[in-house]
Amino acid sequence: LLPGRVDPQGSGDADPVVTKRGQIWPDFDPATNSHRWVVGWIVNYANLGSGPASNGHVVDSYDAPQTLVAAHAIPLVPHTQSGNTLDYNVGTLAVGGSGVVIIRTELPFNTTPGTVIRNTATVNSDNDSNTLNNTSVATVTVPILPPLITIPLAGTTCTGTVTVAGHAQPNVTVDLYVDNALATSLTADANGDWSTTLTLGAGNHDLYAVARLGSQSSDPSPTVTIVVDPTLFWDPISLRFVDDQGHVIIPSGRLDESG
Repeated sequence: LLPGRVDPQGSGDADPVVTKRGQIWPDFDPATNSHRWVVGWIVNYANLGSGPASNGHVVDSYDAPQTLVAAHAIPLVPHTQSGNTLDYNVGTLAVGGSGVVIIRTELPFNTTPGTVIRNTATVNSDNDSNTLNNTSVATVTVPILPPLITIPLAGTTCTGTVTVAGHAQPNVTVDLYVDNALATSLTADANGDWSTTLTLGAGNHDLYAVARLGSQSSDPSPTVTIVVDPTLFWDPISLRFVDDQGHVIIPSGRLDESG
């Protein structure tokens, strides 16, 4: 048979192919009450040959530290799992036949930014005429997320000395900027928490932070604008109230009408 010609008896050459792509995003798992990274992998397979592909299998392997969250095949086909490998038995794949496998994995949130996460998909059949397109490798890279300033709140008024605290990925360096100038650099702890104390002059000040690790840097955090008024004889940030049930209430520190 000539390549690419269809045999009238259906005995042309099979050519199963596979492609793969991935995407990573941060997620909160309510079952464990913790953050994690989730990776979505999409495997597309098809028979581009001129004859049916017999005894077809799509095999997907995901590297550590990934663990499987969920997997789904369209159309539905049986599969087996062995460690970090899923084997989908697609059976006979007709000429032009295709399908997709959607896989979701997770990895610890403290995975070092810059870590490359790898996934490999292969397709094969008993009568494959071209093995050069049987494997597809996809990777995603754990990013650095912008840190978050949690204290003080935007619009807070203080007397000049203010504690700035927030959250970032564990063990990254956090550069804290005041009015677009680097004020200090500090390291987030194993839980991602960080804090420092600043002494600021009177007026409005814009605070934001950038996380970095090695050559990687995050986007800036949302900007927090605070007001410093050294003429106050009390510090709004330091206020604490206790309700009838003994709960400590911490005001926002804002002195405007909506604060």
